[in-house]
Amino acid sequence: MNDIIQQCLALEDKYGKLPFDEALPHLQKGWWSIAKKHNTTGEKVVAQYLEFRSNKAKN
Repeated sequence: MNDIIQQCLALEDKYGKLPFDEALPHLQKGWWSIAKKHNTTGEKVVAQYLEFRSNKAKN
């Protein structure tokens, strides 16, 4: 598991108990912050995170 995924999971732990509509602005800000740290885009961070969650759900 790479650093981006670990940071996304930390966001999930922090905001996972909130209703989605309340959590989304916090998650989006977090994803874009992670992207900035890793010199990539927020969209790529979200895509990588969703792919990880999808693969985890399949197993």
